[in-house]
Amino acid sequence: MHSIDTSAIVIDQYKYQKSKLIGYFIDELVEPDLRSPKSLLIIKIIIEKFYPNLKNDAQADITDNTLNELELF
Repeated sequence: MHSIDTSAIVIDQYKYQKSKLIGYFIDELVEPDLRSPKSLLIIKIIIEKFYPNLKNDAQADITDNTLNELELF
């Protein structure tokens, strides 16, 4: 609704609240009482829905050297 508003402050506040609420929801889903394959699938769906470019952005930020270091662990 507020994406039509040209005020950057309103848009930034919305994005912050959205991120905060999604983070809270994901934290709840990974709690030991709720953790299950189904809850992990829900988290995957949430991330894909609200952050569709996350995979591309993450791949652009990660270098091959970083992946090589992670594989050592």
